[in-house]
Amino acid sequence: MKHRLSLFILAFFALSFAGAYYLGGLGRMESSADESAHYPPPKYDILGGLAVEASLLDLGDVWEDSEYALELPLRNQTGQEIRVTEFAASCGCVSLRPETLTIPPKDSKPLQVTLDLTKRQQSEVGRDVRPFVVDLSPRTSEKADSRPQSWRIQGRVKSRVTLDTLALHFGEKVVQGEPPVSRKVFASVHVPARAIEVRVDKPEVMAVRAVALNEDKSRYQLEFTPNADVLPLGPFKTTATVQVVTAEGETFRGPSLPVEGIVQPEIRLFPAQLLLGSRPHGKRTSKPIY
Repeated sequence: MKHRLSLFILAFFALSFAGAYYLGGLGRMESSADESAHYPPPKYDILGGLAVEASLLDLGDVWEDSEYALELPLRNQTGQEIRVTEFAASCGCVSLRPETLTIPPKDSKPLQVTLDLTKRQQSEVGRDVRPFVVDLSPRTSEKADSRPQSWRIQGRVKSRVTLDTLALHFGEKVVQGEPPVSRKVFASVHVPARAIEVRVDKPEVMAVRAVALNEDKSRYQLEFTPNADVLPLGPFKTTATVQVVTAEGETFRGPSLPVEGIVQPEIRLFPAQLLLGSRPHGKRTSKPIY
């Protein structure tokens, strides 16, 4: 009796273990199937046999950056070698490396793309969120298609700080030996910040003073003053870059502002006398007049 009971208990545990193993395996199979359903294979944008994963072309929301790095693997979908002789971009905000590519069949090569996300149109002045779109066209050694073809890189650019102008020009107001001339630019800060800083690539020729206009330091007045005693006569040009300093002490680069003008001399010299060439007037007669 005891022997039969022991056999029954062993059989019960064996069946239970086998059932648990089977159900567990089935559950894993169903889970894998569910995961495959939730994660479909990536989609590709294909141009002339070259494919780029579509999700890589969508930047989403990104912070303003003068050197935003993006890598695009270009896959050759054909059975023939593809040679890209050059790339054409719809704006000057793109730099590419390498500039030419040779991709074997069924292989891929990476294209390093650097985007300047600080460039903006006049209509986008002061906007803390703005769209970004650039078209990138590969030109291959094959016969060109008459239809325009390009990959579109797009997203939304967020700015930590914006300015109320795209450039600052002093005209001919800067004069050597006379009192300094200043110009004002207003900055809006769109993130919590301790302060903003302005760095000039030629600090000896341009002084900049940043003054907070409210308690939460979300609005600043930037005063630019050229140093006419250091600047040579004639045109001058420099670039100022605005940076945001967070409460934690981190520094983030913001927009760049081109500043230019013309330095005039204190005294302008004029000629002491003006000589005009002779020119006959009236009608000449045959007889002299006494």
